[in-house]
Amino acid sequence: MRIPEGIGDMLSLRVKFRVPNDLAEATFDTAAGINFLKSRGVRSIGLIGHSFGGAVVIRAAANDPAVRTVVTLSTQSYGVDPVVRLKNGTPILLIHGKEDKVLPPSSSVYTYGLAHEPKKLVLYEGAGHSLDEVADEVYEEVKNWILANLK
Repeated sequence: MRIPEGIGDMLSLRVKFRVPNDLAEATFDTAAGINFLKSRGVRSIGLIGHSFGGAVVIRAAANDPAVRTVVTLSTQSYGVDPVVRLKNGTPILLIHGKEDKVLPPSSSVYTYGLAHEPKKLVLYEGAGHSLDEVADEVYEEVKNWILANLK
């Protein structure tokens, strides 16, 4: 596996939700992941969530000042209201496919409207919920966002 330049000293953790359709429990699981990273000396955390996970990472970030940035991919709109409570200056990137048949792009547009600056919304033409059609572009966008905001 090739590690992109500039991120070799970063850690990542993938959280598997115990109850994958319960927003409160999934947020708790993510908070446990954040605490695990902090116990390993990580002080600057970025969270990325897809679909339901978008609302989860927003809620978790709103409750922990160690979270320095948030990325949502094809987020739902239910449960994203805590985006207004993100620590002032916490940047958020929202990515959504314009052809998403699972969750409409208006979910990310709504969330973007609630969020404070800095924020960025990227809507991809021809991309569905999984964003597979623009996977390379999403990878670059997220990588660049994380590198720029976890300094």
